[in-house]
Amino acid sequence: MLRKLKDVGIVAVLLLIALAIAVPSQGFTLAKGSQSRVLVFVSDGMRMDLVKQFAARGYMPTYAELMVKGVAAPRGMIPNTPPNTGPGWTALATGASPSVNGITNNTFHDNTYAFSPWGVSAWTSGVNQAQTIMQKAQEEGLTISVLAWQAFDSATLTEGSTFVETYPDWLTGRGIVANYDVPLQWTDILAPSYFMSYDKVELQDASGWTNVATCYSPAKETVLTMPSFYGPILEYYVYICDSSDDGMTNYDIVWVSPSKDGSETVAMMGEGDWSQTVDVSIYGIDAGFYMKVIDLEPDLSEFRLYFTPATRARAYPQDLEDYLVANFEAIRPSDYGPYILGLIDDVTFMEQHLFSEELLGHEIFPYIISTYQPDLVLAGNEATDSIVHRFLSLATPGTAVYDPVNADKYAGYILQAYTGADSVLRSLWDEMPDANVIVTSDHGFQNTWMAINANYVLETLGLYNPADLSASQAVSYGAGGTSQVYIN
Repeated sequence: MLRKLKDVGIVAVLLLIALAIAVPSQGFTLAKGSQSRVLVFVSDGMRMDLVKQFAARGYMPTYAELMVKGVAAPRGMIPNTPPNTGPGWTALATGASPSVNGITNNTFHDNTYAFSPWGVSAWTSGVNQAQTIMQKAQEEGLTISVLAWQAFDSATLTEGSTFVETYPDWLTGRGIVANYDVPLQWTDILAPSYFMSYDKVELQDASGWTNVATCYSPAKETVLTMPSFYGPILEYYVYICDSSDDGMTNYDIVWVSPSKDGSETVAMMGEGDWSQTVDVSIYGIDAGFYMKVIDLEPDLSEFRLYFTPATRARAYPQDLEDYLVANFEAIRPSDYGPYILGLIDDVTFMEQHLFSEELLGHEIFPYIISTYQPDLVLAGNEATDSIVHRFLSLATPGTAVYDPVNADKYAGYILQAYTGADSVLRSLWDEMPDANVIVTSDHGFQNTWMAINANYVLETLGLYNPADLSASQAVSYGAGGTSQVYIN
């Protein structure tokens, strides 16, 4: 609870691993026409001990400034239970516990419905049962901007307020085109599919191309196919060229075009290069995606081309969404599936996340703040959660999956996630220098490297019937360290 903060020029509050942020009815007043605005910044999964460690070493100057100018919970705060993303963000938005707001995990069961295979998501519109600070602020006549705040129901917004969803709309799947056997992981539970494709191809001699560069080894070609959720399949031709006149076989350039006309090229990349946004329109819906040449051996013994899903920003009001799509690059989603499966490497995974953080935190969010001048900004940063999920146990000595060879690299990725969050916070604070600043996270992190299938345990006890959930005596829905068992 925050007290007696009215009329303070800069209020910087650091509440990591927090139960909730609430604006009390007395003392700190958020009201139309008040001198100070409020910026709440939540970096998903951020740990207090790492913040203090990195800040002391000079890597997080913005958080260090907050701790000097403001107040901080010395050891963080008691989290809600369970301390997962959906319940955490909802508790921060409402000041109410899961027993009140109804969000009891990332995935849970709604007792007004029959059992289902996947349960109810914390991100489902209408599942939160408590009033949010956003709703209260709007009742007081304030304008708000909700920027990548997870588990937020945009249907509660009124005219004058703005919203940008954490995750953009996906219009296509994502995947790779490769000419060699890319070693995959988790193939028993996560296989390539319509949503995540792996096309192994044999590169052919290029034919029929016009307006392309001179190749000093026989040009090769293949096709990139992107299934669309809306029906049509996007197809691009890939032209692989040796551009160096050195008397050696040295393939080094990849051209991608919707036709075999080089003048229509949408991307030209070398090994390790990303394309710019490739604009697409699917049934009149404008979107964009990216490609990266992950592998391009000079002799073409290994070629791998990755493509992200075609995405469209989700924002409110509609004219804001249309403006973001038309004037900013497409948002690369925080997409860990291809990395977990093994379709992409850790470098590509990190680049994708950090690019999204840069685009949102340093371009789109500041534009919205400067344009709409909201009284209350509730901003989120997802990269810390997704990155730490992937690498914490690998970088921590003593865990069963500790990787001593790559531990320093993985620890560096975690540091990048934290320094990125610090940089985003500075970017937003610079747009609101008059603001009271509240910084928190929705939960912390601990090392895990094992999981159980709770429904399999119930099945062995004769309580769970996967073929007929309605006949099951008990069903489990779980996320993180919590599995909830519902009795029929």
